[in-house]
Amino acid sequence: MNKFPIILFFLPCLFSCSNKPINAQDFSGKISDSFTTSIADNGLKLFTYRVFFPSIDNHSSTRLDGLMKKNSKSNTQLPSKIRRKQNETSLELLTQQTELGLQKTLEMTRFCRTGYIELYRLIENERGMIRGECLEGANLLDKQTFGSEEASI
Repeated sequence: MNKFPIILFFLPCLFSCSNKPINAQDFSGKISDSFTTSIADNGLKLFTYRVFFPSIDNHSSTRLDGLMKKNSKSNTQLPSKIRRKQNETSLELLTQQTELGLQKTLEMTRFCRTGYIELYRLIENERGMIRGECLEGANLLDKQTFGSEEASI
């Protein structure tokens, strides 16, 4: 009996489970982040935002692995393509979560009031980091609030 049609029948079910968007409340209390600022003597304002994500369990990929082991002779590239798609989706969602976290942090701290230039970005499965430079220079209040040396918030 050819099991390949069975696999194709169950793939839409697996994708529908794995494509469920990640809700910010799913990570409540699980994500840790840090915001580090630096103000140079000339008023240049720099920041680094780091976020650490919990590992995301993907039950659908586990079910798919079990299903594919039973029929490992048919289309061995299928699991890698699915895993690649799931990884791309996860990275997109983690990127959105990192950008949202930075946006909320900048709004709360008012460190970059008129925006920023992104200098560096790294988003991986378990962590993300964005470094930037504020468009405005530091005023006296900024220097009092954030100090002229590196400060962590």
